[in-house]
Amino acid sequence: MFKIIATVGTSLLTNLRREIQNNKTSMQNDRSNEYGDIIAFLDDIKDKTFVCYKPLEDKIKKIKKTLVDFAKKSDYSCAEIKSLLSIQKEIKADLLIYLLASDSVSSALVAMIIKEVLENKLNSGSMINFNENLDVIEGLQVRDREKFCNDGMPNLVKRIYNIADDGYSSEVILNITAGYKGTIPFLTILGQVNHFPLYYIFEETDALIKIPQTPVDIDWEKIGKNADLLEKLEKEGTIEEKKMCQEDIKALKDIETLIERYEGMVCLNSLGIIFWHRYRSSYELFKLYKDEFERYIKLAEDEKNRIDKALLDLKKKYENNPGDSQLKHRLQGCSLPTGYDCFKCNEERVEIRMLWHAESRKGKYGESLTDFYIAIISAGSEVHNANDEYVKTFNDFAMKHQDLEMDKFHVIKIKK
Repeated sequence: MFKIIATVGTSLLTNLRREIQNNKTSMQNDRSNEYGDIIAFLDDIKDKTFVCYKPLEDKIKKIKKTLVDFAKKSDYSCAEIKSLLSIQKEIKADLLIYLLASDSVSSALVAMIIKEVLENKLNSGSMINFNENLDVIEGLQVRDREKFCNDGMPNLVKRIYNIADDGYSSEVILNITAGYKGTIPFLTILGQVNHFPLYYIFEETDALIKIPQTPVDIDWEKIGKNADLLEKLEKEGTIEEKKMCQEDIKALKDIETLIERYEGMVCLNSLGIIFWHRYRSSYELFKLYKDEFERYIKLAEDEKNRIDKALLDLKKKYENNPGDSQLKHRLQGCSLPTGYDCFKCNEERVEIRMLWHAESRKGKYGESLTDFYIAIISAGSEVHNANDEYVKTFNDFAMKHQDLEMDKFHVIKIKK
């Protein structure tokens, strides 16, 4: 099954209006007043945001049947129906379709009608979804540029990732035929970076076009270099710039194209969300306390690989067998920092102990995330000598650092 994420515009309403005005519908003359009322209503809702939908529900019910009948009459009634049926024909598979509407009464109304019509036109194994609480993208409008950039596009990107990462393994396809043209550059980049095929169809033709995957040159090293700040922005949403440490303020210059500034606040922009999500999904991320981080980055490659192997083993055991005794190895006569345990890794040729702490949270896109904090690591002779030298090292560390400052941790990456 393929997941199809389709943005929704208002071509259905435009096409109906055109037919009414050109007198090309099968309407009866005695219904002319009714159709005049429809045009007046479409004019009235043209610039209304979705918050106005509920107060208009009674009026919408009066015209909805006419809209549904028009949409059912032809597969060419609007760009969304034509393109989705063309994609179904092209890929010859069941589809799981998600319709995403802009922050407008018109787009949400069209999405509801398309869902109703396509439920009877799709293959029996296909499904179509539109949840007005999730799929009307707040701020996605074109009257206010700042709102579009600061709210609309980031919310659209987040919803797409939420759908793509919902735990069901399906190939994701973006249908960018309909909706605001201003979203197309962002969605094209999102598709290219995440290897999501992109389809669109010209309203005047039947030709379904697939945008080919092209090599995109992205400076992933720069993303990794500034992972601490990008992770903070992803986790906290917005940060007051004057409260940022000097290190983070300096890093802002490096990622200027990935952030948005507004009234002294800093947040990831649409590109920042796209690139950070792609980076994070390519690596396992761990956070090392400042001294341990400095030691880690200076290690020889073979020593670093042993540490990486132990960290991945910690994550695997935590996720698959949280009751494993190695996750909470008992240390005699040793204090531990608040909330931390000792992990005992005895994998082949990996004798390592580390003090660790994990925090589970929901990501910005609804996905489940676990942040692993590593306070201190001991390896090699310290671990298996007769005097358990590492226990004393851990105890000395805990006596100095009972409560560890979270902003003193730094992100490291391990390739998945």
